[in-house]
Amino acid sequence: MSSIKKIIIILFLLFPISNSFASMVTLVDRQIFDDGGQAFQNGIVFNPDGTKMFVSPQVSTGNSNIDFIYEYNLSTPFDISTKTYAGDDERCDLDVGTGEYGQNPVNAGDMAFSSDGLKIFVLNRGTNGSNDDRLYRYDLTIAYDVSTCAFVKDVDPDTDALAGTSFGGRPDKSRYHVQGIEINPDGTKIFLVFNDVSGEGDGIKEYNLSTPYDIATMSLETSGGIDLANGAEGFNPDAIFIGLNGKRLFVTDHQKFTVTQFTLHNPYDTSSFTKDGSVSIQDLTSDNNNQTRALGFSKNGLKMFVSDDTGDDEIFEFDLVCPFNIIAGKCPSITENNDRTGIAEAQIELARRTIDLSTNSALNRLKWIRRNKDNQNLSNQAVKLNFSNSLLASLKEVPISSFKKVSNSKNKNASNKNYFYWSEGSISLGRIGDTNISSTKEVHTNALTFGLDKFTDDYGLEGF
Repeated sequence: MSSIKKIIIILFLLFPISNSFASMVTLVDRQIFDDGGQAFQNGIVFNPDGTKMFVSPQVSTGNSNIDFIYEYNLSTPFDISTKTYAGDDERCDLDVGTGEYGQNPVNAGDMAFSSDGLKIFVLNRGTNGSNDDRLYRYDLTIAYDVSTCAFVKDVDPDTDALAGTSFGGRPDKSRYHVQGIEINPDGTKIFLVFNDVSGEGDGIKEYNLSTPYDIATMSLETSGGIDLANGAEGFNPDAIFIGLNGKRLFVTDHQKFTVTQFTLHNPYDTSSFTKDGSVSIQDLTSDNNNQTRALGFSKNGLKMFVSDDTGDDEIFEFDLVCPFNIIAGKCPSITENNDRTGIAEAQIELARRTIDLSTNSALNRLKWIRRNKDNQNLSNQAVKLNFSNSLLASLKEVPISSFKKVSNSKNKNASNKNYFYWSEGSISLGRIGDTNISSTKEVHTNALTFGLDKFTDDYGLEGF
């Protein structure tokens, strides 16, 4: 019997998994974001639990060319179909006033939050023929409440010290624009994406911060960077995202309508990497005119969000087969992600319980009959509650009164016509603890069987 159970468990696990890999990336929703006069979203960020979503658009009409960061509430985490606009009063006003640079973001680009949600870093995307790239920092008084933002400082990423030698030779600053930003969790590294109109200087640059989150202490990491020039990986790189504990990097291509995936050989280190491949957002959405800009992921990496700036102001939501991966054959080992390990363990536990509960009722009934065939004590109630919580474990035995034996007194062989009632099953509730490679699993299973038996004329036993 144990061998049969193992075979059934293997089949139970294999069939769903084989079907799920039909597509690595699946479109599940598309929503329009045009509240407050916004257009052309360049940045997408979520708070850690996915109940708040923030977008930084390139255009905020009717506001004297001063841009904003807009906030949405999600009633279902990381589900943009449940979005509710927080309102104009909840926006972050990016007006820097009389700041050090003296210029407001009027062409807001990508953005990134500090890991504690108290700092926002926003880009001003340079426009053709002008040298107005800028990196701004704003601080919040309440984590992830962008209405409390206040300008702190700004830097020019086009300075010789920060730009260094571009991938294609130092380009004309007026045609070399910063478009994407990402920051590591401890604030000691920033990554900026640059687009050179000529295509020669496209790439991702890596910076070190000697003081965490202090952009005034930025210095170029000359041994790092990813060359995207001459259309090799893309012609107009835009937003960037780094996930999988710093080892998976994604960048959108504004012109080719793609998302390209890289694997970094060391976390948050672009000095050594592998290009995994690209996916076409146009193919996934069946739209003929996409221009990808913003890029975001859910915390567990199983959802990806990409914006489209062709005039519809749409953001697309995609489901991924495995976390932080859009390329077939590149799924990380499940032991590299606690949530994914937990999902696998939960599937195995579900399969085991399904097989056990499907077979135990019949097998336990037969065992009871064999043990009690001489004294005819064949009624038995065996429904149980099982709790993983030790405090509740004392309630696991459910007191169910035994059914009385029913007989037909008019039958001269009444002793052979007795009916016996029985129940078998369990209700299991609770959590399975986390480990160093697996998240906590919450499991609920229910299996109840009720039946009756009676003796036959030839002293056999039949039941229902």
